[in-house]
Amino acid sequence: MTVFSTLKLSLITLLTIVLSPLPPAYANSIAISRLYDWNQRVYVRVKVVDDNNVPIKSLNQADFTVESNGESIEDFTLIKPDDVKPDPSRLIILLDMSGSMNSPDNSGEIRGIAATQAIRSFTNYIETQNLPTEVTVIPFAKRGQGCGKDGYTPPVVTSEAISNKFFAPGSTELLNQLSSIERKFQEEKKYKRPCGSTDIRQPLKTAIQYFKTNYADDENISEPKTRLGIILISDGYDQVLSSAPSELGELEKLIENSPLITINTLGYGLSDGKGEDRVDTVVLERIATASGGFNKFSGDETEIQAALEDFLTALLGEYEIIYQPTITERESQQTVEVGFATVSAQKRFRINSLPTLPLDTRVQILALTLGLGLILVVLPFLSWRWLLEKNA
Repeated sequence: MTVFSTLKLSLITLLTIVLSPLPPAYANSIAISRLYDWNQRVYVRVKVVDDNNVPIKSLNQADFTVESNGESIEDFTLIKPDDVKPDPSRLIILLDMSGSMNSPDNSGEIRGIAATQAIRSFTNYIETQNLPTEVTVIPFAKRGQGCGKDGYTPPVVTSEAISNKFFAPGSTELLNQLSSIERKFQEEKKYKRPCGSTDIRQPLKTAIQYFKTNYADDENISEPKTRLGIILISDGYDQVLSSAPSELGELEKLIENSPLITINTLGYGLSDGKGEDRVDTVVLERIATASGGFNKFSGDETEIQAALEDFLTALLGEYEIIYQPTITERESQQTVEVGFATVSAQKRFRINSLPTLPLDTRVQILALTLGLGLILVVLPFLSWRWLLEKNA
């Protein structure tokens, strides 16, 4: 891969993977996230999602076809998402810390405590899976009149706060982050517990801007890029986003102009936006859809953890297809098409890697080199030494 990344002058090639026809309701789109060539092989990372932007992980090799330069490739390898080595990723978990998070969930647990416990289990899952993921948990809420003098609201979310809080799963720093949030909901004096209202716009815009500032889109799809994900967990609704379509539209535009960032949203409460919970699922769904993510609703800690794992799969879950192109010369022009049903994806890349000779050829070259060295160096030296000893 290093060889590929350093060679920049070869001709551009066009690669497309053609998926065999799938029912439109089953597979909605395909995207190529990364591809590169090495040792006369092309490696392509492909994500297939359904109509709800949920990755489809159940496809088999028979569901795919590959064409290289217009010729069908029958001999290719398909690696399923669970077996693909994932790219590094960074996750920002935005956790609603408004007053309603003091209320019980479906299991009777205080929502703020259940949410932090679910996040803790989620980070343990990341650690046991040995995923190259760093996580930060950022609480948010907007101070309101109901807070009084002693009610708690977290600091305003800033880029600096986000930058300084990315930690490996299982690290002491991340566990301390979660414990600190949890303790706020365990405060003996209830008037000192979290209060305030839900303000989604400010923390979400800040998180998006942080990623956009620190991770540029360089269009080089050969190198593994850090996958960027934001998970928004909220049990309430943002009054402005829920009542002002222009504000929501502005936020959607910002998200759509940030293609490197996947945002998944999680509504949390007793019911899906009904009764006193008033989780605005429409807003959460539109936020997620604008980034190619998806929205879920959870009623307790177990469901939150399951949703978080689904979100991580959505960020990292990809197939890898490996095949030998019909033209293997370095700097050769390749043409391949990618698509299925009525949708398709195209990416340009360069064939740059130098092919490695087969093992038997390398053994023959080594043997020839040693033989020539014996004839041209060792034998003359032995002859010269024999003459010196004879004349002495």
